Amino acid sequence: MRRLIGFLFALGLLLVPSAAFAHDRLIESDPADGAVLESSPEGITLKFSSEILPISPAIRVTGADGAVAYEGTPEVSGIEVKAKLDKPLPAGEAKVAWRVVSSDGHPIDGTFAFTVKQGPAEQAEPARSDTEKSQTEKPAADTVKEEPAKADAPSKEETKPEAKQESSFGLPAAALAFGGVAVVLAALYFVVMKGRKK
Repeated sequence: MRRLIGFLFALGLLLVPSAAFAHDRLIESDPADGAVLESSPEGITLKFSSEILPISPAIRVTGADGAVAYEGTPEVSGIEVKAKLDKPLPAGEAKVAWRVVSSDGHPIDGTFAFTVKQGPAEQAEPARSDTEKSQTEKPAADTVKEEPAKADAPSKEETKPEAKQESSFGLPAAALAFGGVAVVLAALYFVVMKGRKK
């Protein structure tokens, strides 16, 4: 009887580790643990040794600046768990923490890290600076050439009509006034002389 109890106890001890080893495990990740990337990945993919149960899976991705690029419920499809980042990661070390439920119903979790060489700002600055230079330099040259010509042309056209109007309307008015006075004086002289003859 004692031998039977001892045998069952030893068998129980052997079954406990075997049950622990039956849990699914992470066999691959993209990006891989310790990977060095030129730029931020678009998402995180985890692959496990067996199908994962779609029960409260969770992934959290934190950038080198401490900002969270993703935190939520990833998509579970067979042995793969995928999450698309909400925003690009900055340059530096990014950390990933995950938690899923393995096929045997036990929750498993883990962490890994990878490095991003260039952040989104560093990638965009050179392209923007070249285009901005080409766009700003050409309009500046065109405006400098066109604006003085447009400003000078109206001033010349406006001054010439004014000079013509003064010369055309000033001299005839004086001549008419002088002629009218002469006509009036001649009429008065004629009336006076005619009156003296009578």
